[in-house]
Amino acid sequence: MNLSPEQQLLFEEKTKALAAITRASEDIIFYSCNRDIEKAGTYVFDEAWPTERDLEKHLKTPYFLSWWEWVKPYITQDIELNIASLDAFHHLGTSKN
Repeated sequence: MNLSPEQQLLFEEKTKALAAITRASEDIIFYSCNRDIEKAGTYVFDEAWPTERDLEKHLKTPYFLSWWEWVKPYITQDIELNIASLDAFHHLGTSKN
C-alpha cells in the first residue's frame, strides 16, 4: 500500500475498528493484521473462520465493505490470498511420545 504517515495511522485505526467489530459480531476463530517490518506498506492479515461461507458472509458486511472502499485506492500491488482448511495446520500439543 502506498500511504503517507497520516494515512498509515488512519489505516491502522480503521483496521483496528474493523477487527473489533468483526470479533464482537461474528463467529471467528482469530483475526489479526500485522505490518511487515521488511516491506514498507505491506500488511498481513491472519484470519481463521469456522467455514469458508462465514468468511464470504464477512466480506459482504457493511463494516467490511466500508473499510474496503477506503483501502482500495491505496493498494499498489496484487493481493495474495491463501485459503486453507484448519486441518491443514499443525496442532500444537497433540504429539505423542
